[in-house]
Parts: sequence; C-alpha cells; structure tokens
Amino acid sequence: MSDVGQMAEAEESSEGICRLAAYYDRLADVYGEGEVFAARRAAVIDAVAGELEGVHAVLDLGCGNGSYAADFVQHAPTVRLVGADLSADMLRGARRRMGRRMHLMQADAAALPFACRSFDLVFMSHVLQLITNIERCIADIATCLTADGVFIATVGVSGWRESSARLLGPEALRGLFAQVAPPRASVAADDQLRVATACASAGLQPTWRQASFSVRWPAVEEWVRIRWLSIVDEPLRVRAERWLADLRSNTAGLTFGTTETLLVARKI
Repeated sequence: MSDVGQMAEAEESSEGICRLAAYYDRLADVYGEGEVFAARRAAVIDAVAGELEGVHAVLDLGCGNGSYAADFVQHAPTVRLVGADLSADMLRGARRRMGRRMHLMQADAAALPFACRSFDLVFMSHVLQLITNIERCIADIATCLTADGVFIATVGVSGWRESSARLLGPEALRGLFAQVAPPRASVAADDQLRVATACASAGLQPTWRQASFSVRWPAVEEWVRIRWLSIVDEPLRVRAERWLADLRSNTAGLTFGTTETLLVARKI
C-alpha cells in the first residue's frame, strides 16, 4: 500500500474509533443496568466461574462502566484488576463504581499497550464484534497473557435482535437499529470460524460454551429503554414507546430467552 493509502486508512480508523467512543459515551450512565443485563452477567459468570477462581491479574478489555468488575472481585478477592475502554465517560463510570479497586486506562482493544505476560485472564463482553481487525486484537491478547493464561469473550450477537424482531416486527427494529447501532456494528462479523482461526494463529486453543438465561417481557421492555431508547432522538423514542405499548397486552406474560456464545481460549 502507498504512503497516501496508509495515511487514508489510518485516518479512517481514527475517525471510526472516535465515533465508537462517542457512541458509548452516551450510554455510560445506563449501560449494564436492569434485569436483562444482570441476568446476562450472572449466566456468563456462572459459565466461566472455574476460570475465575485463583486468577491473579485480570484485564477487562472494553470494561465499560465496570458492571462486570464486582463479579470478578467476588470470585477472586485479591485479583489485580485492570479495565480498559475507548470511552472516557464509561471509564469515569467504572471509577465511580470501583474506586481504587480497579486500575483504569483508555485504550483501543485493537492496539493494546500492555507488556508481554501481564495477565492470566483477559475478558471481553460484547466487544470483539466491534473490532475490524480481530486477528490483530487476538494476537495482542495472546501476547499479554501468561504462559497458562486464558482469553474469555462473548462471540457474535446473543440473539436479542432476532427475538426482538419477532416481537416488535422487523421493520420497526430496522428503523430503531439504524439510529442506535454502534458505528462498527456492520464492519466485522466475529463468527466462530474467524475467531477460532485467529486464536490458532496466535497460539490459543479455542473452546466454546453456552450461557443461557431468560427473563419475562417487562424486563425486556426495560432493556429496550435502557439500551436503545436512552440515546435515540425524541421522535424515534415516541414511536418506539408506541410499539412497546401495542405489544404489552400480548407479551406481558411471555418468557424471553437467549444464549450467549462464549469463547474460552487457553494459551498453548
């Protein structure tokens, strides 16, 4: 690639990073709140509890406002906990939540600043699908893992959009997500084959687990408001509230379930 081409690619990447950080800045006060997020965290932590026992140094990569951090501390009270995120507002939220218990820094998951063998566990929740260069990201993670370290990440979307489309209708969901989807959401797909190939190239042995959970419809409605309607413009929010109101009489008694696919990749 020419120097001009490299400069254009770097500028595009920098602009994308800024857009992504700004998007999550808007969610910093609410992300992770509510019953759905709590149920998801509980299912994920339960699925990887064995890996959390006895760890000494954990990197929560894309830590957001620190919603997973308290769970890590409960399972490993003496762990050295580091959180990294693009969003300055998310990091401020993590500081409020965790105080001095967690060292925080602003960093891009696709360009990690950590030294070799810094962590025995790296964790990513709903971050990998936002990264264009998954291969570089996973290679960097492998480098900063200890000899027997493990990388844990959610892979792919959890099925909420598909399930929501069945309930809200695909046209309504397309309109909603066109307004609120993260800037990188359509750039890269972290499918299992691509992730497994990247892990193998980086010296990690990938395995897969499922973390399933379910909630009642009122919790899903709460989640839509927290995750999506908190950042949309007023006309779209009003339309979405009408969709929810129209659905309420037919959905209030329904149980809404989904499954997180988890990558658990150990260094070999």
